[in-house]
Amino acid sequence: AQNPGAFAEYAVVPADCVLEIPDSVTYSEAACIQPLTSCMEQIDTAQIELGDTVVVLGQGVMGLGIMQMARVSGAGRIITTARRNITLELSRRLGADEVISAKDSSPVEAILELTRGRGADIVFDTAGGSPEVGLSGFETLKQALQVVRRGGKVISVANYSGILEIESRLFRNKKFYSMIINYSRKTAEHLIHLLSVKRIQVQPTITHQLKGIETVPEAFDITGNKRKY
Repeated sequence: AQNPGAFAEYAVVPADCVLEIPDSVTYSEAACIQPLTSCMEQIDTAQIELGDTVVVLGQGVMGLGIMQMARVSGAGRIITTARRNITLELSRRLGADEVISAKDSSPVEAILELTRGRGADIVFDTAGGSPEVGLSGFETLKQALQVVRRGGKVISVANYSGILEIESRLFRNKKFYSMIINYSRKTAEHLIHLLSVKRIQVQPTITHQLKGIETVPEAFDITGNKRKY
């Protein structure tokens, strides 16, 4: 809220739950704070060390957010994968060092080649989930376990469902994290600062802007049919 005092009359909104949005952050950017806060919590879980090689599988909303936050959190080389050329171009423009087309090549082979067979220090899977809405199922999770280095970390950002069958030896000497979202005011305030000084950019990722309460059904349709849109 650009005027937190305006909410004082609503007892259901405690004052300490209201965040002030500076004028340098647009309303469209402010609407992205919720998913970006989740991205930042994933980055906090990963505990990136200075110069780490980071792989982000998938460059949707979560993938692009995590990729940019990894950069400002000290990551060294950042490698991303996606299936669409327009998304790959956007990923490179927003800071990825290497982008890999998951449609035209094998991400596992390409990543291992780029890391000289060592693998990445940290791998984020942001592409997994229901294939019905255009996600990769368990495929990118399996890729993550193959391209993370020994003693590295896999951060599962995706929401999976179903039974996963996997070669158990991939877990040997590798840490596996499944993210538990834990929002905090401090995280949100830090994110707002990064947006306000343009160290994180979300405007290039915004494809649809809907106005009016009557467009809510359309918004749900866009969200629920990623492949279509």
